[in-house]
Amino acid sequence: MKKYGYQLTDKMIIMNFTEVYCKSVTEVLNSDSFKNVLNSFINHSKKHDKTNIIKIIELLSNPLEDLVDLFRLLHAFDYEEVKHINPKYERVLLERGNLYFFVEEFYDYWRKLERYSYIVAKKVEGGVQSGIFMATNQTFTEVILKTYRSISEKIAGHKFLVYRQLPADHAERHGGSGCQGLSGCGCIRCQSGGIERKRGRILHIGRNERR
Repeated sequence: MKKYGYQLTDKMIIMNFTEVYCKSVTEVLNSDSFKNVLNSFINHSKKHDKTNIIKIIELLSNPLEDLVDLFRLLHAFDYEEVKHINPKYERVLLERGNLYFFVEEFYDYWRKLERYSYIVAKKVEGGVQSGIFMATNQTFTEVILKTYRSISEKIAGHKFLVYRQLPADHAERHGGSGCQGLSGCGCIRCQSGGIERKRGRILHIGRNERR
């Protein structure tokens, strides 16, 4: 699925930060890319017959649109307040354990995607642009982590005090101060005549002529 600013498959997402870049939780929740990743997760869950996820989906008349709206409300208001703001979500909010599981699984689904990001540069400027890109990439990673935490903590009903250490280069979840966001978002080295994909830290930003 190729959209403005990103390309999504069932295993990978490539993000063009020059065209689309979310700087806040609100921007993430309002973005088309968030909605499409959520839709991909819903389809994936149905395909693999994930009972807890399907139970949440079946409680909503329009699962994709309703879940996006519900997540926006949970970001802005307390759990109990959401029940009064929009009574149509009362049934799904009563499934608190399954809803929490849904968010956990959705975030894990995002983590397991191969994630590549790049910026289209007019000219090569070595370390300066590489440094800017790395900072931009890290900020985006932190915003995604804040989005996950905002919603999952509202469902749990409290702030997390301890974060669970995840394998490889991920350290996130259930926690307090000192924990860094996931740092494994892949990078793309863009050069004239081709694109070289590279996992981990960006080494160089060049010009991408295949816009």
